[in-house]
Amino acid sequence: MGQTIKEGSLVKMKNRNVKGQGIVIERVRDVNLYADFDLSGAFVKCFDKNHKEYLFKESKSFSMLWHHRQDLIRDINDTIMKRDEKVNQNLLNEFWNYNHSYSVRNSGELTKIRTDFVLVKWLKAPSDYTHKPYKRYQTGLHWFPTHIVANF
Repeated sequence: MGQTIKEGSLVKMKNRNVKGQGIVIERVRDVNLYADFDLSGAFVKCFDKNHKEYLFKESKSFSMLWHHRQDLIRDINDTIMKRDEKVNQNLLNEFWNYNHSYSVRNSGELTKIRTDFVLVKWLKAPSDYTHKPYKRYQTGLHWFPTHIVANF
């Protein structure tokens, strides 16, 4: 079994043409505990159309649904940030964005919701599924689900 990814770990991106090289600055194993809010439960109620507590059964159009979801996500994030200013807004945004992109199937069924994230400072930027390093990763710190990075 591989080494555990932790603060200070040298990592690369899995499944990329250019794997990159970065250092883990912070790891949040469970964003629900970190934010002191059931983000996973809120995500299910927001996106799982088959869930008994699905919040948007009355939304008639895609545009209306999109706006209602964005309003709810903003309100949840604002509530969390008001309770604890130390919570990282970018981490909350990455939780919602990643899970919306990769945990919701076209049928409305959900796959695994990711709650384990790492903050990475890239020394050599990975690609974003091309053969060139992705410029966005060449500066700053970026949150990623832990399962898409690996120890170097």
